[in-house]
Amino acid sequence: MALRDSSPGQPNLRVAVFNFEAGGLRDGRYNFSDLVRARGPVRADLVLLCEAKGWAGDGRRGLQSALAALDAETGLPYVGELAQCDRGPFGPAVLYNPVVVRLRCWHDATPATTPDDKRGLGEFELRGSGAPFSAVVQHWDPRSLVRRRQEAETVDRWGEHPVPVILGGDLNGTASGPHLPHCDWTQQQYVARSHRAVQGPPGVWTTDTAAVDHLIGRWDPARGERVDGAGFFAVNELAWQSGTPSQEAFRRTVNSDRGGGLLVDWLLANRALRDRYVPGTYLVHVPQTQPHPSDHRLVTASFAL
Repeated sequence: MALRDSSPGQPNLRVAVFNFEAGGLRDGRYNFSDLVRARGPVRADLVLLCEAKGWAGDGRRGLQSALAALDAETGLPYVGELAQCDRGPFGPAVLYNPVVVRLRCWHDATPATTPDDKRGLGEFELRGSGAPFSAVVQHWDPRSLVRRRQEAETVDRWGEHPVPVILGGDLNGTASGPHLPHCDWTQQQYVARSHRAVQGPPGVWTTDTAAVDHLIGRWDPARGERVDGAGFFAVNELAWQSGTPSQEAFRRTVNSDRGGGLLVDWLLANRALRDRYVPGTYLVHVPQTQPHPSDHRLVTASFAL
């Protein structure tokens, strides 16, 4: 697989995905210091954020307060858009630096006005070069294996889209393959197991991978690679193939390790974006302080556009 190296003539787009627990809502009030702390020195151009809880209410006060906190810390004039979630008022958000990227179109998340395969999708271009790309932020159902597969099917057409597409978010599931973190489901309560795993013989539980595999392909152990799939590629696997050590490329993205924490926060590149991953830039940021700013970890990577 040919992965393009970055060069001074190729502008890079730095992308982050982060599930910010409860959108910073603590005891009825917002605290965005955890958002600032989680990002640390990271200066992402595009942030695909999950759990923007209540950010749409009161004239988007939550969203604007989060942007103000980031501006105060980084000096970057982030702006943002919100997507809806049919499970409650905690849909995802896209935050971006307008100095680096220009938003060409944000597809409103209202079911009455937007096809379901465009909800949470923004069309952008890189300033200076005018290079077009799209970004889709997703937060899949944490409870239902069936719903997650349906959510994957909703966005699968973007895998072979001719314009580069980055898909990111908390997909609440992992993919097949022995190189990815696995969970000992006997260490979990039944309800938690039933949400993330399937039962074979009595007492034997296997992690559900159907939804993510639908987008990136299932792992074929005989061939040592993925087969089938909708045309998306896991950025952590692109990192691994380009020299990133496996312990870094496949680090779990949740802070809880009961039974073994999983990698559930994904950055996926469609076929048009695959060769534009910049080697050495994929990173799962492990929090260094207690308490952790979120129950999930920040994930970043860069692309040459």
